[in-house]
Amino acid sequence: MSFNVPESGQVLGIDVGWSEKKKTTGACVLKWDARVVTLGLDRIATADSLQVERLAPGEVLALAVDGPLRGALDEIGVYRDAEMMLTRGFAARIGKPGQSSSGNGRKLNAAANAVVRAALSGLQIARSQHDARIHELAVAEAFPTSFLGVMLDEGCVPAHGRRSDAYYLHLLGPSSTQPPALPSDRLRGLIAKLLPGRQIAADLAAVQDHEERAALICAVTALCVACRKYVAVGDPENGYIVLPPKAAAGEPGLQPWAWSVIEANRKTNGTARVVVE
Repeated sequence: MSFNVPESGQVLGIDVGWSEKKKTTGACVLKWDARVVTLGLDRIATADSLQVERLAPGEVLALAVDGPLRGALDEIGVYRDAEMMLTRGFAARIGKPGQSSSGNGRKLNAAANAVVRAALSGLQIARSQHDARIHELAVAEAFPTSFLGVMLDEGCVPAHGRRSDAYYLHLLGPSSTQPPALPSDRLRGLIAKLLPGRQIAADLAAVQDHEERAALICAVTALCVACRKYVAVGDPENGYIVLPPKAAAGEPGLQPWAWSVIEANRKTNGTARVVVE
């Protein structure tokens, strides 16, 4: 079934930090109308609902949060299908998500739950319409490292520092300050693919803070959900991680090599689901 994204709207991405008091959580509001796409970046304290409300007044078509989530917003505490799907065949190439069953995974799960609860109380979030829904409202889980990693060319993974930062810079293409450069800006290209015919009034290369970059990718993940153009891996019980839509080799989106790994993992795990819109 075809779906037309609203002519104007906004989505929100949040990269979850650890502190309840310090501003360690990055946030990005991505807005568009018939002519232009804009970005607003900020830092917030994890559970500050007043600050969350200030970020995005009006309806938010989708919220994507970098942290383990499932619909009940409770402790997950198990190794999930979503994590397995992005580990086998991926870990040595582009990295992998942490395990929700680990100590740090439980802490991040709790922090993500707190952020979503604050957002649900302080924001007007649209109802879920996408197939990989985990909540009655349009809340989704992002993982920027995998989101960016599956957009890389096969065998062309840039040198590691922080993986997500290295991938972010590489995918900027000619706009990147760090060689080697791709021939085109795949991040800008993905936004243009999702919201065609609009000027992207943002310098993605100027975003240099790690948390703000991660929040921006969370916002693009939310945009994929709002536009219903994405690949999601996981299961209805313990949640999905949302990735870019499938693309031809070299085009902005999930690359064919990454799709082959996802398909192989699905075939070896009977409970895992892959949702493509």
